[in-house]
Amino acid sequence: MNIPNAAASGIRYTPTTARERVAEFAETITSPVPEDGFPTEAVAALTQSGLLSAPLPPDYGGCGLGLLPGTMRPLLDTLRAVGRVDLSVGRLYEGHCNALQLVAQFGTEAQFRQAALDTAAGHMFAVWNTQGARGIDLLDGDAGPVLDGEKTYCSGVGQISRPIVTVQSNREDGLRMCLLRADELPLKADASAWTPLGMAASVSGAVRLADVAVRPDDLIGAPGDYQRQPWFSGGAVRFAAVQLGGAEALLDETITHLRRTGRDGDPYQTARVGSMAVLVESGRAWLIRAAEAADLVFGLPDFDAEAATEAVHLANMTRTAIERICLDVMEHAVRSIGVAGLLRPHPLERRVRDLTTYLRQPAPDAALAAVGRHVLARGNAG
Repeated sequence: MNIPNAAASGIRYTPTTARERVAEFAETITSPVPEDGFPTEAVAALTQSGLLSAPLPPDYGGCGLGLLPGTMRPLLDTLRAVGRVDLSVGRLYEGHCNALQLVAQFGTEAQFRQAALDTAAGHMFAVWNTQGARGIDLLDGDAGPVLDGEKTYCSGVGQISRPIVTVQSNREDGLRMCLLRADELPLKADASAWTPLGMAASVSGAVRLADVAVRPDDLIGAPGDYQRQPWFSGGAVRFAAVQLGGAEALLDETITHLRRTGRDGDPYQTARVGSMAVLVESGRAWLIRAAEAADLVFGLPDFDAEAATEAVHLANMTRTAIERICLDVMEHAVRSIGVAGLLRPHPLERRVRDLTTYLRQPAPDAALAAVGRHVLARGNAG
């Protein structure tokens, strides 16, 4: 699909704009994000601040965040800043951005226009792909396509009204995407098994569909599009940005605690805070480099195959590096504050649990192995 050009509207979404929008979002939240249960107020704040619509092109009321060339860095800055406020909200917002990018890349103009209208009306999007032994089958019903099966770890289950689910047809090779109008369909949502160490507010439960009829125009793209590169692996840099925001929040909490307790002059604490600052800054540098590579590919109708391969390679390296950065920052934070930081209601306690859980993203070993294969095939590391 051809995305409208931002230049015609004069709208630019810069890293500074990202900080301003997220600051407005954070100020709109009048109470802490709940320990569990869907963060309704925070999602409403995303809408009020304009962040929910930011991934849409200017002609659709947004800023083209992540869709238009040159907008990957502000997208990652925005995701990082939302994650710094709360990781569960960051996870939900990242899924929303991912879904809109998939509709923009593989959907029709009419599908994207409807997605834009739904977003403006306050509907939040998501991508539900994880499944157990059985996923969702795409069947031929008497009046059109029918879905039957189950997905697991569906973020925002029971609350997200516009999720994209991946489905499998016996007649087609490759997964197909289907946009569910969840508020209009008889879906069975079950979050009872979602009792995690952290990220409880993401409400990532199971959803079951029993011969649920959907509209033919809710099928997005062609079979295999969902796993098409560079979007599939290259898009992983989005959740790495949210995770780095969680590490930044740990640094914030550590500094606040040390100042409040009068331990900010201790040389060992000073050294640990210095190490945390270096780690966080290196994570930001990784995101900038990944954004530069992605901007040579994402949002462009034609791109060089080598550039696409490099974007995937940078995304794999970035998510691997940021995982290690987050783990190291977390260790420094816990050492600095001590057991007091692991006792409720200290804010560090929840942030540690949330980040520990969120870092368990799928297939980290596969991402690192892909980095190794790429470097070995190329013959050098740079």
